[in-house]
Amino acid sequence: MTARQVLNAQLVVDCGEGRASGRGSFTYTRPPRARYDCHRCGTREGPVTGPDAVIRFVAEIRSAHRDRCTAQEHRT
Repeated sequence: MTARQVLNAQLVVDCGEGRASGRGSFTYTRPPRARYDCHRCGTREGPVTGPDAVIRFVAEIRSAHRDRCTAQEHRT
């Protein structure tokens, strides 16, 4: 028998589309974007758009959302 797994949250990241346009630069035809869906409280955070915003969002969203989530599992 296998253990039942529950999806509590989902971090969705679209890395965008584009091409290199010179020395270390990149031109996006579709910029990166990200969002966070909490299935415990039903909240969607984001979306954020742009490479720098996505990097910050991904690095911080789990702990930031945990602080404001209304689901009881986070309150113990």
